[in-house]
Amino acid sequence: MSDARCPQCNNALVPIAAVVNDPATADAVRASLALAATPKPRAAGGLGCMSIILSGSVAFAAAVIIGGISQFTLGTDYPAPGYRFGEAAIFSGIAAFIIVMVAMFSVFVWRQANNDRIYKKIVAVWYTQKIAYDNDSYCTTCHTRVAGPPATTP
Repeated sequence: MSDARCPQCNNALVPIAAVVNDPATADAVRASLALAATPKPRAAGGLGCMSIILSGSVAFAAAVIIGGISQFTLGTDYPAPGYRFGEAAIFSGIAAFIIVMVAMFSVFVWRQANNDRIYKKIVAVWYTQKIAYDNDSYCTTCHTRVAGPPATTP
C-alpha cells in the first residue's frame, strides 16, 4: 500500500503490480492491467544452410546461362584479341555469379534491417508501457487506474 489516494473516492491506491499478482483480483481486471510480454526480435530467415545452397544454385545457374550466351554472341575475341575459346564465358560467368550472389544476399540483409527497425519501435512502445506499469496505481474501490508521477530517467 502507498500513501497516495484516489482522486475520485479518496481510497488508498495499490500499485498495479500488486493488483495483477493478487489472486483475489478478477481475471478481467488482471488482464486489463497486466504488462505485455517483452518483445522478442524476429529473425529474417537469414543465411542458413538452405538459403546459401539455394542462393548459390541460382547464382551458378545464372552464371552458366549468361556465360553460355556471352560465349556464342560475343565471339572468341572477348575481352581482347588473342583469348582462347571459352574465356568469354568464364569471365562473364564469374561476373554474373558475383553480381547475383551479392544481390541475393543483400535481400537477407535488407530483411533483417527492416525487422530490426520494427523491433526498435515495438520495444520503445513496450518500454513506455512498462514505465506506466511500474509507476501507475489502481483504486480497488472505484476500479480506476491512476497515473503515477512521470518517469525521471530516460
